[in-house]
Amino acid sequence: MVIVLMTIFLTLLFVSVGYDTKIWNAVFMASVVIIIMAGVLFYIAMNVSFAGFNANIIQFGMEQLHDSPTDHQSLFIYWYVWIYYLVQILILQPWTFLLYEYN
Repeated sequence: MVIVLMTIFLTLLFVSVGYDTKIWNAVFMASVVIIIMAGVLFYIAMNVSFAGFNANIIQFGMEQLHDSPTDHQSLFIYWYVWIYYLVQILILQPWTFLLYEYN
């Protein structure tokens, strides 16, 4: 959000002062590059944190069930895997389709 506001501020500053369009284009392209770099860094951070969560959630759940029968432990793992893939199929795939279809 800060990057977008900074881009708008710099754009308005250069336009209001009356700088050459080449300078304005350079500022615009630099801001686009900054926004893309921030998006890539956010995407990497999001995937690393999601992978870390997925790597630890089954171990945490199994630790909570260490005194229960083995069929409860198996049920927990089955439940987690089925929910994970059902969310992928029922929510994320249609959302991605709609995002790219109507964007």
